Amino acid sequence: MVKLEDYIKKTLKAGYNKVTILQQLLKAGYTEKDVLPVIDAVQEQLYPKDTVKAWQWGAGVVGVAFVIVFALYFLAKGEAVCQDTACFTAAANACQSSQYYNDIEGTRMVYEIKGCALIKKITEFGPKEPQYLKEALEEKTLECPYEEGQFDTELLEVFGGLYHCTGTLKDAVYDLRIAQESSK
Repeated sequence: MVKLEDYIKKTLKAGYNKVTILQQLLKAGYTEKDVLPVIDAVQEQLYPKDTVKAWQWGAGVVGVAFVIVFALYFLAKGEAVCQDTACFTAAANACQSSQYYNDIEGTRMVYEIKGCALIKKITEFGPKEPQYLKEALEEKTLECPYEEGQFDTELLEVFGGLYHCTGTLKDAVYDLRIAQESSK
């Protein structure tokens, strides 16, 4: 029994858990009835219940602290998600990182401020949008730089203020307008 106890101590200290040790000993020919009481006794000897509770409590405190620090890090970055154009315009005028989502009949646009530049992108197309439009505008973005305090709210219209902007979305919109004019 001394050898069994020594083996269990050694494997517990090596980081193996109770189930793994039990499985190995059962494979070696021991019975569960003979092994479990010894494992429990050795575990209690090595890791008294008070120590385990203290460790669990300490781990819980560290986990909560980690979550708080993680949340504060992202809050400190100063990025806001605005629910309306007034909030977004104020953030844009301050050149503060922020986002605003606009949903028009299922077509969703995201407006994002990075520095003193607006980045505009369609993230989802509504069911009424024609396939050619989806193909033409999908995964395209445009960037519209501006001076601090001089954000043009026309940029918040779906395709407004494009003359300030550059990017693949602007090019695609102009191509669609040219095609539309040519077909008249």
